[in-house]
Amino acid sequence: MPMAPEKPTYRIASIPGDGIGPEVISAGITVLKKLADVLGTFDLEFEHFDWSSEYYKKYGRYIPEGGLEELKKYNAILFGSVGAPGLSHHPLPPQNQGSRLIEARP
Repeated sequence: MPMAPEKPTYRIASIPGDGIGPEVISAGITVLKKLADVLGTFDLEFEHFDWSSEYYKKYGRYIPEGGLEELKKYNAILFGSVGAPGLSHHPLPPQNQGSRLIEARP
């Protein structure tokens, strides 16, 4: 009997951030895991990064040195939101660092 082809596994970096971000990312991960389970054609692995305004306040930056290079190892980035009163810095450079960018807001 021929062996079934191995399912691909997609690695996703999860950056919940601040505000509603953690809640939205948690719900998104639940939905994505259910989709992978129902379809049965791929697997997902999530790695969480605690890069938020609290991180910025502590270290003076949203993403640690080498962080953008680390993110390039993933198939996708699931990004919540960042921002806090008194902080006006944006965590990512203005140019798109990846091959895919999706920003959806309610």
